[in-house]
Amino acid sequence: LKSTPEFKNMKLVIMSSITSRGDAQYFSELGFQGYFPKPATASDLFAALSVLADDGKLLQQAKPLITQHYVNGLSDTDEGGIPDWPENARILLVEDNKINQQVALNLLEDINLTADIAADGVEALRCLKEASDGKPYTLVLMDCQMPEMDGYEATREIRAGRAGGANSRVPILAMTANAMGGDREKCLEAGMSDYISKPIDPDRLDKLIMKWLLAPEIET
Repeated sequence: LKSTPEFKNMKLVIMSSITSRGDAQYFSELGFQGYFPKPATASDLFAALSVLADDGKLLQQAKPLITQHYVNGLSDTDEGGIPDWPENARILLVEDNKINQQVALNLLEDINLTADIAADGVEALRCLKEASDGKPYTLVLMDCQMPEMDGYEATREIRAGRAGGANSRVPILAMTANAMGGDREKCLEAGMSDYISKPIDPDRLDKLIMKWLLAPEIET
C-alpha cells in the first residue's frame, strides 16, 4: 500500500495478538500510524480513529504512533476526568433550537464548563463584537442550519473580521445534523476549525473542546 501512489497517504492501524517490547517503533517504521494489541476495546479504537480523522496536532504528538497508552492518556486528568480549564475560557453556543441548546449546556456542565447562547449567526456576531474589548470568547460552538444567518455564513463573516479583528481566529466547532460525506469539507471551507455531527457524542465533544481550549497555539 505504501509503495502504491494512490494509497501512499492512506493511514494504517495494525492490531496484533502477539506483542513484544519495541513493537510501536517497529510498526511505525513500517508505515503504520496506530498499533493496538488484541483484544482492542471499542472506546480505544474510537479514540484512535478520531485522532486519525482529525489529522491534527494530536496525531503529530503521537510518537512513534497512536497506541492504547496514548489514547488512554488523552482522557487522563487531574480531577475525575475533568481538565483544568484555562482561566480565560469562555464559550459561545450558537444554536436556534431550545432543546439542542439545553443538551449542549448539559454536556458542557458535565465537564465544568458553561456557555453563553446566541440564537443565530447575526446574534453571534453581535456577541463576539461586544465581548472583544472585555473578556473575549475563546471557543465557538456553531450550529450550521439556522434562520437569519446560518453557521457557514456566520463563520465566513467572523473570519473576515466583521465580528472584530480579535475574533477572526477564534476556534469555531461546527455542529450539524446533516450526516453527508461532504459536510466536513464544507465546514472547513467556510473557515470552521473542526466538526462534530448531531446527535453529539459526549466523548467526541470532550476531546474536541480539550483539543482547542488546551492547545498552546490555535491555528484556523
